[in-house]
Amino acid sequence: MAYQTRQRDPLLDSRMREVLEKRGQEAIGIVLILSGIAVALMLASYTPDDPNWWAATDAVPENLLGRFGASLSALLMLIVGWGGYALALGAIVWGVRMAAHLGGERVLGRIIFLPIVVALAAIYAASHEPPTGWDQSFGLGGVFGDTVLGALLNVLPFAMATGLKVLAAIAFASLLLLGLFVFGVTWGEFRAALSFMLVGLVNTVFWIGALFGHAGRGAGQAAMQMRARRRDWAEAAHDLPQETEPEPDMPQEAPDPRPRFGLLDRMPPILRRDRMPDPEPELVERHPVAADGVDAPDDDRIRSRIADVIQNRVRRASPVDGPAP
Repeated sequence: MAYQTRQRDPLLDSRMREVLEKRGQEAIGIVLILSGIAVALMLASYTPDDPNWWAATDAVPENLLGRFGASLSALLMLIVGWGGYALALGAIVWGVRMAAHLGGERVLGRIIFLPIVVALAAIYAASHEPPTGWDQSFGLGGVFGDTVLGALLNVLPFAMATGLKVLAAIAFASLLLLGLFVFGVTWGEFRAALSFMLVGLVNTVFWIGALFGHAGRGAGQAAMQMRARRRDWAEAAHDLPQETEPEPDMPQEAPDPRPRFGLLDRMPPILRRDRMPDPEPELVERHPVAADGVDAPDDDRIRSRIADVIQNRVRRASPVDGPAP
């Protein structure tokens, strides 16, 4: 005889499990972000003289993460050099993706290729000359980068300088393509990022052109307004009455009290008669009367006397003329 058993309700329903999975994914993402930042800081503050696991000294470590950071950064620098920054970048990228729920489900299928990205980064770093003050026995790519790069240079049928440039270009292209895959970039995200960059570039060029266009139009309008103002000022100055009074700050010349004589003033009176004003005519014509009551001489005698007087004056005024006969 069969007995029906009552099924138990699950401890957590589907909605609760989904919420816990999301919170756990976000926590893992935060841990990855902090781990990537810590690796980047310890590599940036790496100092060869810091005490580490195989160099026991009494010096105080300068690494930001102390003795542990100095030891781990020394190990990474020895093996892959600056390629260790790819490890920090991968942890930060996947941490952001998991915390923001942006393709975190692809993490296991992509992150397993992260060591290849680190190796390519080490080879690419080894193709560059170390900066001033780099006193290590290995290059920027660590022992791994120097070894692989040297082996590839011996295989290539090129000169050393040409082969180095070729390997650097191949390593950079491979690092870029594989890095996009390892960091979880999909074709849709790549197209969206490329479209965003192109649209941003076009908008930037457009706004720059519009800015220069507005600036040019503004300058032209300002020049036209200034020219109109100058024309108005010139017309206003031309229409104003001319002032005859001297300016207050200009010293005024005192009039010369000495009489001034022109050339005509020095000439004899007979030659200046045209400059002397004519006598006004009398309103009443009177006949000349002599002092004793006798009528004055006639007109002929008066004219002859006037002529004699004029001749005497002309002779006295002209020194070049001799005495009258």
